[in-house]
Amino acid sequence: MTWFPLSSFCLVYVNFVVYICHILCLYAEMGPTMMEEARTCKSKSQRYKGSCYSDNNCAIICEGEGFTGGKCHGFFCKCWCKRPCLD
Repeated sequence: MTWFPLSSFCLVYVNFVVYICHILCLYAEMGPTMMEEARTCKSKSQRYKGSCYSDNNCAIICEGEGFTGGKCHGFFCKCWCKRPCLD
């Protein structure tokens, strides 16, 4: 079995694609407040540190921040808090 190393162009291209995907994912999670179902607003938790894998823990932290609940979601598994939108 013969192994052929990737050319430097291929490595640059792969790194570029990974970089662009990373930037797009970060951009998608940057919005401070987004509408969800027209009556519920959500915002990334300011106190939850690290990756979020427990919706229950996220909800507890969000309630401490004055929200009605929270869930883990997004590419980087962040804690997002929910509350009714103020009209």
